[in-house]
Amino acid sequence: MDNKKNLKSQTSRSVSFVQRWKWNWSGNITNESLKIGDLDNDGDNEFVIGSITGTVGIFKGQMLWKLFENLGTITAVAIGDVWNNGSNSLIVGTGEGQCHIIEISKVKTKDEDSIENIITKTVTIPVPVNVSRILIADIDGDGYNELVLGRTDRFLHSFQLMKTDTSSTVALDNNNTTGLAVIIIHNDNNTEKVLLREKKNWSFDGQLGSVAITYDQKKNPILMVAQPGGVVILIDKNGEIIKEKDNTSNGSIEVSTELITDIKGVKGSNYSAMITMDGNINFYYKLKKEWTLQVNSQLFAISKIDCTNDGNEELVIGSWNGLTYIVDHYMNVVEFDFEERVCAFVAGDYAMAPNKNVPCMFFVTFDDVIYVYYDISLSSIYLKTLSDVLDKDIEMNWVLNHLQMAKRDLGHNMLKYFKNYFIILTWNY
Repeated sequence: MDNKKNLKSQTSRSVSFVQRWKWNWSGNITNESLKIGDLDNDGDNEFVIGSITGTVGIFKGQMLWKLFENLGTITAVAIGDVWNNGSNSLIVGTGEGQCHIIEISKVKTKDEDSIENIITKTVTIPVPVNVSRILIADIDGDGYNELVLGRTDRFLHSFQLMKTDTSSTVALDNNNTTGLAVIIIHNDNNTEKVLLREKKNWSFDGQLGSVAITYDQKKNPILMVAQPGGVVILIDKNGEIIKEKDNTSNGSIEVSTELITDIKGVKGSNYSAMITMDGNINFYYKLKKEWTLQVNSQLFAISKIDCTNDGNEELVIGSWNGLTYIVDHYMNVVEFDFEERVCAFVAGDYAMAPNKNVPCMFFVTFDDVIYVYYDISLSSIYLKTLSDVLDKDIEMNWVLNHLQMAKRDLGHNMLKYFKNYFIILTWNY
């Protein structure tokens, strides 16, 4: 099935969200410098933002929780289990060829009533320069997550990162060659050895867009690399390019492409979606295209949230002019018109309070302001009729059924009355 729909010639439904917070944040940012995830492994998701001036902020609840400075030209951040120890870390990539790994953990003291101690640890390792994309995932099926780095000079690298007691060191070339490196880290007067091994690297014809992981029918990992013009490169677990998807953006190689995978739906999590800057939205199930939607906006960011609370994740797509599209799996669309131009956008489940992860949207404007629309909730994406609503309302159905019965009884009684009335009139005459 490959359905096509043009939203440019149709009128879609608009929605309004009023619950929001306003945070100040200075410094230019890239869209890859926004992330939502459980950074301190407490079950509550935090919001992370990094600026090219070298500052990273971590927001928790309604406030700025942690601030890190002088980290270099920050171009991308990620949250994941990069050490393969079951705990998430924050990975900060820079244009200068440094990767900062920030670990935040909570340690309770023996006194149950005491406040938890927050322990922060930062490790810095050399990586290739001009990092623009970061992915933490097991891309080769060996059971360990790799650190995948995409660069603006069109190279993609896969690294294995681990702590080690090995005493030997091998220099890591900061360009494109594979190799081993053991870096001695001095952190709070502690010496630590980290093994950085490059497993694979690839070069591409176009600028790298999104880098994401999906799976084939045998549950083997497939690395998806977005290229300009709606092209997606598929790489198997052995590092071989197995497929290049067709161009879906009118043949333009200047149009950037973004994608997202692991979208929850009625058939599991094998859904994915792709957007192009010229307004194309493509939806896939098991890498087969389900439908294509065209909108009249320049799209640059795509996320996923379950804003209808039905177990299916909707697409949330941001444009430069602030118009935001929420799209379900059946091509139903609602629009939210944010009032300003947007320089970065992300959506996801964020902990607005302890133990309360709810769907949220984060808009970063050119005026150094972050707007957080929290607890995003819609009854449905498609436009419901009055009949649809009443069919699911038990109490209203009961009332209507009784009214219908009363209507029938009234009609029957009136008919009986007029029948007797005419009999009496006839008898009198």
